Amino acid sequence: MITSIKKQFGTACFILISITSFAQSLELYHNDTLVNNDTIVIEGDAFADSLYTYIFQGDTTYYYSYEVDVDIDVKNTTTEVLDVQTKKRHIKIIPNTEDYFCWVTCYPPYTFESITPVSIQGGETTDIYSAHYKPNGHLGNTMVAYTFFDNLNPHDSAMLVVEYKMDDLSFVEENDKYKDDFSKPYPNPAQHTLYLNHYKSNEKNFTMIIYNPSGYKVKEIDFNTQQSVIQIDIKDLRSGLYIYSIFSKDIILSFGKFTKSL
Repeated sequence: MITSIKKQFGTACFILISITSFAQSLELYHNDTLVNNDTIVIEGDAFADSLYTYIFQGDTTYYYSYEVDVDIDVKNTTTEVLDVQTKKRHIKIIPNTEDYFCWVTCYPPYTFESITPVSIQGGETTDIYSAHYKPNGHLGNTMVAYTFFDNLNPHDSAMLVVEYKMDDLSFVEENDKYKDDFSKPYPNPAQHTLYLNHYKSNEKNFTMIIYNPSGYKVKEIDFNTQQSVIQIDIKDLRSGLYIYSIFSKDIILSFGKFTKSL
């Protein structure tokens, strides 16, 4: 699924990579498209950022104006009223950048979980949520997981991962060489061991991080190998859906999903 949108604070290209939904009572929509457990990749131009100054009573504050925002609609699929909370989790963050979310009120960047739940009537959808990212002039990729959950049952949740790619055109083209570094994991589903083909043997140091559908990191593996086939032991994971990302030197090389079978 590919959707292009012009935002007030810049132009972003949204690429939705479908991942099977795990939510029981909540559904997430972007532009009327179901995006439960999807990854939205936002490509923007950090060099479009402009440094501004604000002077008040002789004190000068410097700030960047460029910002990208993502609107997410949250639907209660049950017939009961749900009090819904939201939280964010940094999967990979570029230093000195800012991200925040608005859920009734806009929370500061250092707040990772909403304070007051939002009541959503059964069968209704609320469109009050938005996620925001300010690259502050920095190139690179930041990944943030946004989770929505029933306040009385946090395990009843829906998640969306946003990868913010703030690069100039030449940087994006340079990083395109990484897009085919790894195959999709196989077998999928897998019971004990997961395999990925590694196509570029000259890159030997990388990290794989595995997250559950609620956005919690459950496993992190550092590799130092030039092998063409990578083995990942997943016997310690519970059965279900998992999301992973592979990166090296702060550059995301691959990400996707797999299922751990019984």
